[in-house]
Amino acid sequence: MITSGGQAGTAASPPIRPSRAWYWVAGCALAGALICLALAVAGFFSLNGQIKAFQRVRVPGQAEVVFAQPGGYVLYVERPGQCCSIAIGSGSAPFSSWSMNVAMRAVNDGPPVSISTWRGATQSYGVAGHQGQAAMQVTIGQPGRYLLRATDVVPRSITDLAVGRGIGRGLLIPLVLALVALFALIPAGLLAGGVTFLRRRRARRNLPAALQALPVMQPNGNLRSAMSIPGPTPPDPGQPGQHPAGGHPGLPGQAEDLLGRRVGAAFIDIALLAGLLVIMGLTVGQASVGGGGFDISLGPAWFLVYLALVLLYYFTTETATGQTVGKRLLGLRVVRTDGSRPSAAAVAGRTLLRLIDWLPALYLTGFITVLATGPRRQRLGDLAARTGVARALPARRPGLAYIPLALVLVAVAGLSAYRASSPGGGPPAHSAPGPAATSATGRALTGTEQAFVTHMRTRFNFSGKVADNDIATFGAGVCTGRRAGQSQAAVTSGAKSQWTNTSASDAYAITRLAEADMCPAYLPKQTRHTIARFTGTGATSTARFTVGGNGNWVLHYSYDCSAQPFGFGNFFVDEDAMNTDNLSAVAVNRLGRRGHGSWHVHGDAGRHYLAIHTKCSYAMSVVQKY
Repeated sequence: MITSGGQAGTAASPPIRPSRAWYWVAGCALAGALICLALAVAGFFSLNGQIKAFQRVRVPGQAEVVFAQPGGYVLYVERPGQCCSIAIGSGSAPFSSWSMNVAMRAVNDGPPVSISTWRGATQSYGVAGHQGQAAMQVTIGQPGRYLLRATDVVPRSITDLAVGRGIGRGLLIPLVLALVALFALIPAGLLAGGVTFLRRRRARRNLPAALQALPVMQPNGNLRSAMSIPGPTPPDPGQPGQHPAGGHPGLPGQAEDLLGRRVGAAFIDIALLAGLLVIMGLTVGQASVGGGGFDISLGPAWFLVYLALVLLYYFTTETATGQTVGKRLLGLRVVRTDGSRPSAAAVAGRTLLRLIDWLPALYLTGFITVLATGPRRQRLGDLAARTGVARALPARRPGLAYIPLALVLVAVAGLSAYRASSPGGGPPAHSAPGPAATSATGRALTGTEQAFVTHMRTRFNFSGKVADNDIATFGAGVCTGRRAGQSQAAVTSGAKSQWTNTSASDAYAITRLAEADMCPAYLPKQTRHTIARFTGTGATSTARFTVGGNGNWVLHYSYDCSAQPFGFGNFFVDEDAMNTDNLSAVAVNRLGRRGHGSWHVHGDAGRHYLAIHTKCSYAMSVVQKY
């Protein structure tokens, strides 16, 4: 064949099999596994929240429960336990046998409700300090308030009777999704990708032999072997117009292995995006300091927004300049395998496949692929989009890449300082009373009301959507009821009705706090005695102590961090390593030179211990209140 330029043409190279489309098949399988695992995790968290929201009645005893919808409900027998387990089957049940007399009727003297023994597969769980199993079932025909009573409880280790919907379906769906991801999609994706890579590498190694056997038509009409025709002279990397040296041998004009630079650039980008996560956590999420660490959490919707911003960062920077901040600092650039600039579609493909390369954490899948591809150093996204990473020409102003990192660092430091100093944003502050606060309705709160509102927000983590006036009105209502002769049980029942998704023990704690702050004359006369004292320096866990009776106690503490660097430090104390669902449980978080205070706990009888996270010296005492 004679080309238009009069040069000798060659026959087309044989295609490399299998097709690159199998990389997309493997990527789709791994993406499906990621989605299934995400849905499974979300399902388990939802199930955990469902169990924590169960209405609970101390046994033996009685209390009101509220059914908002008709239908079937399950009664679970519980005892204190550890997190985290959810299972179906009698082998993991916490009680091999149990018995109790249970009765339930509507509060307005309605007829008794029929309760039957649970007949399905045993459902058991260990969540947030509760270990329970399905015991009985009941069908509610009319929503409303009911009085649930339990007596003659055996064994005595049963402490609560929890009421809620069955957890069987909520457990089955996440379990099936996790099994499909772990035992079907992930093996299929890894197998398809691995086989495709190995077979294509073998085909590329055999390609020179296949080309040698191909005949080529010369201008004089003779057929000659492709290997007998002189090839073009390799380009000189030092000549002008050639692609800059560097990168890996798989890209044109490259000889340097850039694995170390690529890993370094990835960590710089991760640090930048971690700063973005901290900023979002401090502004629209939840952030806390304690236990020697920094905890950030975002709601599902805001996490999706963060994920979209991460993908947008990689797509826009690599489409515009071929360089992220990390690649610019380390002199790298994204290119096609022929050395040309990648298209927007290719960058979009390699960006989306970052979700797969990240699995299971910190680009582990991508790093393994980079090592497996040899000198070409391509991750899954590069293989699918036919791109790679090469050395870039020296940037005119490389220092500009430090600007985003500096801005993120300044923003994180400023927002952290603001969060720590703002009311309700950091640990409870002990300061002189300020101007009278104004409620959402415009009425100025009294000093007593404002103190109660502050205690409610700092100790019970009330949402900002709940107005100060609503909290103050609730406290006034508790006092009005007590003055009118209502019992503590009656006002506690009213609190349970007003603050939805609140357990009976939490409603009791909230009501007692209202009485203590706004009408202490109606609190029962208390006696106190010291249960335990603890002193020391540094992080530790205390010995266990027992709180009996009504479960009301107070932790008095003082700390001194003046000997620490810069003259201040963090003092953090939590109860039972946060493995409790009591909203008034100890969660002291102080930052400063020195200080002291008290933390009141309500309705929390049993054996406890305190986990202390600090480098400062401290002294604490636990006092029982009767």
